[in-house]
Amino acid sequence: MRIAIVVRSLRIGGMERVAVNLADAFHDLGHQVDLIYLKNNPVELTPDNKTIPIHQFYLDKIMMKTGIGILWEAFARIMNGLLPKSLFVWKGLVQSPLFRYKLRQLEKQGQPFDLIIMRGQGTFELVWNHKDPRVIQVCENIFAKGNPNRLQSWYAKLLFQNRTVSCVSQPVLDNFTTYQQTAGFQVAKLAAITNPMDSNKIARKAMEPVSEIPDAPYLLGLGRFVDQKDFPLLINAYALLVKKYHIQHQLVLVGDGRDKEKLKNLITSLGIEDKVLMPGSTLTPYPWMHHSDLFILSSKFEGLGMVIIEAFAAGTNAVTTHCPGGVQFVMDSPALQEQMADMTPEALASTIYTTLQKSRPEADIARVLQRHDPAAIANQFIALATD
Repeated sequence: MRIAIVVRSLRIGGMERVAVNLADAFHDLGHQVDLIYLKNNPVELTPDNKTIPIHQFYLDKIMMKTGIGILWEAFARIMNGLLPKSLFVWKGLVQSPLFRYKLRQLEKQGQPFDLIIMRGQGTFELVWNHKDPRVIQVCENIFAKGNPNRLQSWYAKLLFQNRTVSCVSQPVLDNFTTYQQTAGFQVAKLAAITNPMDSNKIARKAMEPVSEIPDAPYLLGLGRFVDQKDFPLLINAYALLVKKYHIQHQLVLVGDGRDKEKLKNLITSLGIEDKVLMPGSTLTPYPWMHHSDLFILSSKFEGLGMVIIEAFAAGTNAVTTHCPGGVQFVMDSPALQEQMADMTPEALASTIYTTLQKSRPEADIARVLQRHDPAAIANQFIALATD
């Protein structure tokens, strides 16, 4: 089969990392794979197999080069002011046929695509009017509870009506089903297919030397510095660990994002700036995981929480918040559930301290890792497409 995987960008991020993992998985099964990204961001993540072609369909630029591009952008922004959050509707009317044109150009260089996998809400929005039965839309995150208003229901129908949808975990699928009922749309097919991850490959990469890693024991937080990841919760919990439990560990926060200065200010206000290290983002997170005594996910919600599974594969243990979404799918044994905390600094600090005193539940972790076998997951996508 010839398969296209489409994402907004290939910058450092969990969804983007899963996209390149999936490309490798299909390639390893003998399929022809093309990786397509749609924004003008630097390419930071690439498949391990360097023969997999990467294509940029920079739809904003292509639209602006058309005769009506600038005028249409102005119209779209005016309409967005009249109908809140509708910018994607108007831009997608033009960018969807541009995507279709670029896809056909690519197909002329070889055989037609048999399967097109689009990952993430932002990707769906850019090309929402590309109605193609070969497409599987992969939902990574959960939708807010409550009944959508008429405008929100219209947006949902544009994105999902009569589409094939795959959710990255059973909790995400359950949430999507509720969203589907309240918004009043129908999908063609719906399935739960989790994310692929080669745990042996991560274990090997975790052993690579990284000079910046501290010699002293440390706790690790890793991800984008944005509201969803709730690093302030982790920082406040760490301050309690220092003051109440007198732990000697440093806190290392690997990542970057718009909340970076806010986090620095919080660290200073708590008087722990000499105990917190912020080395920036990295293409090689696994050695940081391997050398940490504990990885902590403090998110407000997660579609799956792939970074937890990566930490397990890299050889460390993990504590997570008891947040909505797929984290509960990952931490699904009694031993792992003991490592989940309510979303307060006190509860998170207590769970971290308790988990530091015990060994990793190896049998439970092995079962978690086995669920993410790349070949099995790639074949599940093919089965969904051909069923």
